[in-house]
Amino acid sequence: MALLRKNIWTLYTLLFAGSLLFLIIISYYRWLNIQDIYLTKQENLVELVSNASHSLFVNQEVILDVLGSELTKDPAFLQGVKKQSVLDQVLDLNPAIVGFGLATPDGRLTFISSNLNPSRLPNLLQQESSRDSFKLALESDSMVLGRTYFMTALNEWVIPIRKAIRDERGYVIAVMTAGLRIKGASRFFSGAIHMDEFNRVSLIRAIDRYPPVSLI
Repeated sequence: MALLRKNIWTLYTLLFAGSLLFLIIISYYRWLNIQDIYLTKQENLVELVSNASHSLFVNQEVILDVLGSELTKDPAFLQGVKKQSVLDQVLDLNPAIVGFGLATPDGRLTFISSNLNPSRLPNLLQQESSRDSFKLALESDSMVLGRTYFMTALNEWVIPIRKAIRDERGYVIAVMTAGLRIKGASRFFSGAIHMDEFNRVSLIRAIDRYPPVSLI
């Protein structure tokens, strides 16, 4: 009788240990499966943001290049500040942009969209928040993404984008600049489309690893 009881407890122990081991193995593989699912979702999200941001910036670069090339055909761009109706027209068609400006190589804004306050325009080469990206734009053949800052002339946080306009000899004659809207009409920066409750996605500038904006 004692031997039978001992065998029953031994069997119970073996069954319990086996069941526990089986549960641990099943749980481990289930965890690996869930991890793979969410890892794939995260990779897809990053790929989505990467492709969307690339398309957005390529589109804006083309707009800056075309606008800058057209505006510099007018010799008046080297003179005082002047509002340009063509910039307003493009602004109406491009809600992702909060304002346009054409600057001389020394940082003075000349042609601007009408929503900018001429009395509050900074010198982009002298203003600390815009100096680095403006200098970089003068040296670059492609569009430059600046650091996000609060632009008092617009009373809004913007991501500055700049594109150097060159003459036939390759010399910089102006810099076309714009403020990319973070909130509102620019749906790309809406946290809702990036599952903001669970994720924080950031755009990082390759040149200095500075995050211009977080998509929250």
